[in-house]
Amino acid sequence: MTIISLAPSLLLDKTQASNGSESSKTFAIPDSNGTIVFNSDILYEKASLEDSKWSFVNLQFLNFSNSTLHNFSVSVQNSVISINEYSITNFWAPDHWSGRFEYSSNGGNQTFNFHVNQGAVYILYIDGVAKEKGDGWNISNGELLTVASAKNNATIIFALVPRPRPLTNSWENIFWVLLVALVIVALVIIALARQVMRKNRIRDNTL
Repeated sequence: MTIISLAPSLLLDKTQASNGSESSKTFAIPDSNGTIVFNSDILYEKASLEDSKWSFVNLQFLNFSNSTLHNFSVSVQNSVISINEYSITNFWAPDHWSGRFEYSSNGGNQTFNFHVNQGAVYILYIDGVAKEKGDGWNISNGELLTVASAKNNATIIFALVPRPRPLTNSWENIFWVLLVALVIVALVIIALARQVMRKNRIRDNTL
């Protein structure tokens, strides 16, 4: 892999599409010894490096449908990460959807900001194992998700659940509890299905 060093002041203002070369899909952070590589072809309106953090506007993953991150920021410390996938897994309304983000890592720390509100529900798999908040990952300032223990790969699944109106009766309480529970169950099922499919592919390749 060829890693290119980009000056901290670099600002890309015009839309660019990946042409498959390393230079268009590799983003270095010299101050923190970090590098971000996109394994998917990408298209973005703007990418800027500031305060050891890459920020993207309207970042599209061209290998996946329904896969635009309108605002996305990532910082990496002492590691190289390869972003493999981002896709919207379910979409009910502009304020109610869920997504899947997957990357590989060789250690270090990674901090992501998907710019979803504080009502988002997160499920993380680190090196193939489901992890609770506080066990290898955490949320700060409401939106900053930091992963500190991924030695091989991590999968971030999140659901944006609309904030409920003030509850006026027990039926509304039951409705919102069931809605959140159904979203979490759906995300767990999707994650488990992906894990099974991946293990089957690995097994088939070894036969």
